[in-house]
Amino acid sequence: MSVFYDTRTEAERQRAYAVEQPWLYIAELAWTVAAAVLTPGAHITTVGPDEPGKCEVDAGVIVDGLFVCDDRDLAVTMGAVGGAGLGPEAIDAELGEIIAGARPGRTNAGQTTIYGGVGLAFQDLAAAWHVYRAARAADVGRGIDFLS
Repeated sequence: MSVFYDTRTEAERQRAYAVEQPWLYIAELAWTVAAAVLTPGAHITTVGPDEPGKCEVDAGVIVDGLFVCDDRDLAVTMGAVGGAGLGPEAIDAELGEIIAGARPGRTNAGQTTIYGGVGLAFQDLAAAWHVYRAARAADVGRGIDFLS
């Protein structure tokens, strides 16, 4: 009987898993996503930068891809763009601009897209409101009166 021990580090295991999922990358600070591991048309969502100087996406990936954020200033001061040493010129659009049709999203199937959200509470509230209204309309869940 033979026994196999995985001697890779957690970062190496995550990197191997990401390469096996060639279209979607959820990036976090255990390793940096570099262009060499990406396939054409890949999408990266960053979740790790929460303070200045942190970044999980290589600066070249941001510059060469379509970088979308929720807030330009925050993406530069405490998000992936600033953490990669880049400025606001590296940002292609804010998510709201794409949704509103003011800026284009992905323009071809081979384009790499990167979403570098920093987490804005008002967006969470807007999404929660839609979920709440759908639950009320479907008569599911439990109502709570926070004002009484």
